[in-house]
Amino acid sequence: MTNICDGQVHPRLLAPVHSRAHPVESGDGRLLDRFIQRHDESAFAEIVRRHGAMVLGVCQRVLDNRHDAEDCFQAVFMVLVRKAATIQPRDMVGNWLYGVAYRTALEARKLAARRRNHEKKKHAMPKPEATNELWTELRPVLDQELSRLPDKYRVVVVACDLEGKTRSEVADLLHLPEGTVASRLARARAMLAKRLQRHRLIVTPGFLAMLLAEEATSLELPETLVASASRLAHSSNGSARAASLAEAVVHAMFWTKIKVAAAVVCVIALLGLGVASFMPSADAHVKKIPLKVPLEHRIEKPSRYILRKVDSETQEVQVFKIDGKDPVSEMKLKPGAKVLIGGKEKKLADLHIGMIVSMIVHQLGDGRQEAQQIEMVGHAVSAQIQTVEADKVTIKSDEPGLVADAITLDPQVSVTIDGKASKLDAVKKDMSVTVQVTAEAGRERVVAIICPPLGKR
Repeated sequence: MTNICDGQVHPRLLAPVHSRAHPVESGDGRLLDRFIQRHDESAFAEIVRRHGAMVLGVCQRVLDNRHDAEDCFQAVFMVLVRKAATIQPRDMVGNWLYGVAYRTALEARKLAARRRNHEKKKHAMPKPEATNELWTELRPVLDQELSRLPDKYRVVVVACDLEGKTRSEVADLLHLPEGTVASRLARARAMLAKRLQRHRLIVTPGFLAMLLAEEATSLELPETLVASASRLAHSSNGSARAASLAEAVVHAMFWTKIKVAAAVVCVIALLGLGVASFMPSADAHVKKIPLKVPLEHRIEKPSRYILRKVDSETQEVQVFKIDGKDPVSEMKLKPGAKVLIGGKEKKLADLHIGMIVSMIVHQLGDGRQEAQQIEMVGHAVSAQIQTVEADKVTIKSDEPGLVADAITLDPQVSVTIDGKASKLDAVKKDMSVTVQVTAEAGRERVVAIICPPLGKR
């Protein structure tokens, strides 16, 4: 059994921690919203700079090949591009990236093992020189055990020990008292040290914190990696290996979500059977009447609509369903219904004619429809038309993060000019417009063109 415990607290741990992190007030949540809503490349690049060293550290610990680690790093941020809107809460980007980085590194290790079954590793990364022997034994199992900690404990280790945030900054981030963060951090280190004992590694929580701090500060994030990852904000042109890895991870994340949902359904069903087994049996001579769900309680799946009229005073909208042959229909918003733009709650007045929206609609018993939720699809950008073709449009925009190259037009693109539905050939060069862009499956598509631009009517 290897003992990597010196029984003493390292002097560095007694000194004030100087955070490498950025101030919380310029939070990750704001950067993430800028990227989601406007595809802001500078905001995405800042996220890469803030968390890139931590992500690279995970990739390097799990993998032992420099090229594999760099492909893994790039794949993690490809996944971020595709799944950014799913991160909740928004400010916990670092914790989310840690989980994705570990999962991606495991997938990369599995693929690399297959690829190099009989091949020598020519580009092995140098091991840390200080505490080399200790780190060699700790490195392969550290993230395995850290990833298994309960989320409330893992998040403080990632933030404080791997990213160098102060306890005060983490307290602001988690909206907790600083004392609570300190106690959780101490508890998390103790839990992690205990888990490492299963691998015949004996280490005190204090010494473990020192090792993690030294590892984090020794990591240098090459500017070339930052630049290549930042370009993913507007282009999916990463390495083929990284793209394949990102696809595999996104696919795995999807099936994990499906399995969790299925497990919940099974548990509910089993609980129902358990309760039913204690219920008295119904009279055998009584005719069983099938249970019918009232129409007013049935909810349709979210569908896409084009907004044709918005009345914020009466809380009514007039819409046309894109994926159906339904005529224009009018509906009221249900009391308490949510209006979402870029994942944030807004007012109905913030929506405009010509926008593409996703709606959850109640079908009422009297045939009327009621909107339970309206969400703008993608993000809207003010721009000037350069060229228009049958399947793509080239625009010019001053908004950061938007490429001026041609963007594919959705086959069902909505064109609205002066509040009226129009055809694509009505869009002319130099016309000032708002384009509504989605980035589904990593590909940008223009789903709506609105003139005059929103907010300038």
